[in-house]
Amino acid sequence: MQEYGNWGGALISEGRADAIILGAPYDAMSTNRRGAVKAPQAIREASSARSLNPCTEEGHSLKEVIRLADNGDLILPEDPIEMEREVRGAVSEILDSGAVPLLLGGDHSITFAAAKSVAEKHGKIDILYMDAHPDLYDRYDDSPYTHASTAYRLAKEVDFGRFVQVGVRMPAEGQFDLAKELGIQLITAYHLVAPENLKFENPLYITLDMDCLDPAFAPGVGNPVPGGLTSRELLDILKSLTGKVAGADVVEYVPDFDVSQITATAAARFVIEIAGLIAGVR
Repeated sequence: MQEYGNWGGALISEGRADAIILGAPYDAMSTNRRGAVKAPQAIREASSARSLNPCTEEGHSLKEVIRLADNGDLILPEDPIEMEREVRGAVSEILDSGAVPLLLGGDHSITFAAAKSVAEKHGKIDILYMDAHPDLYDRYDDSPYTHASTAYRLAKEVDFGRFVQVGVRMPAEGQFDLAKELGIQLITAYHLVAPENLKFENPLYITLDMDCLDPAFAPGVGNPVPGGLTSRELLDILKSLTGKVAGADVVEYVPDFDVSQITATAAARFVIEIAGLIAGVR
């Protein structure tokens, strides 16, 4: 198996994987600054920096606790229906192999297909959706498929037990009420819940939009919103989670707007921590 990124030397070259990184370079459903199509390779490059190693913050080496592979990047058509078909097929293959999919987006529209596949595999799932935006439009720019509708589609079409959004600070009118109607627990950035309250019982899908961070910590995003989470707060949330991670993605990184790889390095760090969660360590 070709090695696409270093990840501190944590990738395996053969044998069965516990988790598989998969690039989903797609941004046709972005509604502002496009360029997330370049993100998967940029995150991989950041993972090879000597400032990172394959250990979680608690010192667990991914080399020792998980068999991590990288299946490279999908080739995705711009048509959103066809894109979803490709993503769902690839994620289903990973799940059928017994591995957990860990996607590198791409804009947030790729999440629906990935989480839908995880739900089809496991039945009822829980969803942790970290984002500056609720993404609860039924249609945006006259389309139900843009990244601004992802959470709405998940709530409508996926069987979930607990659905929590964290970091929201750019809602549209009426979306707080809509979240309640859909059964979504929406936690704004200015009312950040104590990490111990984020407990999940069903297989958990984590989707991390890099704009949940304040632009000071993640300038390279398509829709930056002041007043977001710090990197420390986000890491504390990840470290505090309970439940078994069944799938995850890191999305909405736009390399063209990054500064000194700040956002890319953060994304790579979060991937390492999520891989640790998949392995059952912090």
